[in-house]
Amino acid sequence: MPTSRQPSTPQSQAPDALVQNLRRSLGDAVVKDDLATLLVYGRDASHLQLGRPACVVMPRSTQAVARTVELCRQHGRPYVVRGGGTGLAGGALPTDGAVVLALGRMDELGAVDAVRRRMRAGVGAINDVVSRWARPHGLRFAPDPSSQSAATVGGNIAVNAGGPHCL
Repeated sequence: MPTSRQPSTPQSQAPDALVQNLRRSLGDAVVKDDLATLLVYGRDASHLQLGRPACVVMPRSTQAVARTVELCRQHGRPYVVRGGGTGLAGGALPTDGAVVLALGRMDELGAVDAVRRRMRAGVGAINDVVSRWARPHGLRFAPDPSSQSAATVGGNIAVNAGGPHCL
C-alpha cells in the first residue's frame, strides 16, 4: 500500500527563476506560489503526497499552456497537469519543485449538436455543468464519477474515468 511522505524543505529561499519567468510571461493572476495554494494543489483526493510544487499555473488559453510547458522545458523542470483534483490514483500529484498546470479555468462550453450528439467543452468544464448544458437537447455527459459536481472533462479523459453510467 502506498504511503505518503512529507515534502522536503527547500535548501534555499532564493527566488525561483522558473517561477519568475512564468510570472513575467503569464502574470500574477495566472501564476500562484503562496503557501496555501501550494499546499492545496500539492494534494488530490487520493490523500497521498509526493512533494511541494514550485508554483501553480492557472491558464485560460492554450497559448498560456504552451508557454508554461516551454518554460518548464527550458528550465529542465517537470510539470503535472491537474483537473478538479478529484482523482483517487494520485495522477496529478507533483514532485518537489514541479509546476502544477491547473486547467480548471479552461471551462468554456460550446454549441450542442444534437443531431451528431456532440458538443465542445473545455478541459476544465465540470461534468455536471456539461450534462446540464446538454440536457435541453436530450443529451447528457455519461461519465459518472462520485465527484460529478467537481470532476472535469479533462480529468476524465486523462485517467479514463467514467463510472457505472459508461457501461
